[in-house]
Amino acid sequence: MADCIRGNSVSVVKAALAALVDDPEQLDRTRKRFMASPPSDALQSHDSTRSESPDAPNEEQQRRDKRQLQLLERTASLPDKQLSDQVFEEEKRIIETVEHQKLHAPVSTSHYKLTKEAVRKRWVKQGIWNNKWNDMAQGRWKHEEPLDLSIEPEARAEEQAKT
Repeated sequence: MADCIRGNSVSVVKAALAALVDDPEQLDRTRKRFMASPPSDALQSHDSTRSESPDAPNEEQQRRDKRQLQLLERTASLPDKQLSDQVFEEEKRIIETVEHQKLHAPVSTSHYKLTKEAVRKRWVKQGIWNNKWNDMAQGRWKHEEPLDLSIEPEARAEEQAKT
């Protein structure tokens, strides 16, 4: 079969190329055919394998989906979620370093505690750790808490410096 295709096809291609070499205007017309943009109706996508969905989401469902996404985004910004995400990233970085250097260091729960403590210390240094939080950083961010107006401004500055 390969000989049949090769023999017959090669001679057809050679003849077509020879005709184009002999007729430069034909070569130009052929090239222009590939330079022109397709007609606009050819640009419209039509996916014949895609079936129409009988249960397209209505406005109410779209509104609920949007609200659900907003709630997920809000949850992702909470201190305890941020802490766990940063601890996970820090652990991943350490594990990759250990594997890259071909060290034999077992990952344990104490490793997790050390990593979490390192992230907490980083937050304290950055001034975002809230001393009112428990070990899991549950609660509000410091900037989200209402100001205690009963405290004098100097005392408030000292209180903020402590946290």
